[in-house]
Amino acid sequence: MLEEISMNDMKNDSINQILVKTIKGLEGCFDKKRGELAYLALTSKPEFVIRDRLAWELHNKQLPPEFIVAREWKRIDIAILRKQDKPTPASLIQLKTWSLFTFIDEAQKHFLEVCKDIDKCEKKGKECLVYALVLATHIGARLPDKRYDGVVKYRRGWGKAIKDHGSSEKVKAQAIESTIAALKNFKLYAERGEIEAGKAFGAKVSILYWLIQKK
Repeated sequence: MLEEISMNDMKNDSINQILVKTIKGLEGCFDKKRGELAYLALTSKPEFVIRDRLAWELHNKQLPPEFIVAREWKRIDIAILRKQDKPTPASLIQLKTWSLFTFIDEAQKHFLEVCKDIDKCEKKGKECLVYALVLATHIGARLPDKRYDGVVKYRRGWGKAIKDHGSSEKVKAQAIESTIAALKNFKLYAERGEIEAGKAFGAKVSILYWLIQKK
């Protein structure tokens, strides 16, 4: 626990550092060897499992005791609240999830939705830090075969994207490029990283993330 950080001196940089550190550490919270997160990400959106694990880690390890971590607080995914008679938000975090290949053509559309989420959070938590955590599931070189249509979400979309762009790595590179452009257009700042999720259905899976704030 970061005990040296108290409610009085927990500034913007401290919250940023705690969130980035905790998100980076999520990789070790799942059974990578057995492909737990890979399975969850391929069979549905990983948004809720990531949200729940992030909230638990913030509550259990990362934040000092002067704070409360709430899930689904006033329809916000995660709220870091000051522990008072009437708790007030220090930070609000809203999550969004898509398949990475969709960012190639739809990054602008995705980040328009992200901006709406940020605006919603700002109305509910005045003078607090507001973040969007954008997640994007990525499938490596080997695509699950046709037996898994209807099991692996968007398997056909992935197949088309890989065929159109030549490889999953090229899909990834193009999606990141489109995302960088969208972030600039919407004047957003992001910490970016990638969580290795293991393998499921014969495919290597990772989850890219962007922890986003308005500039």
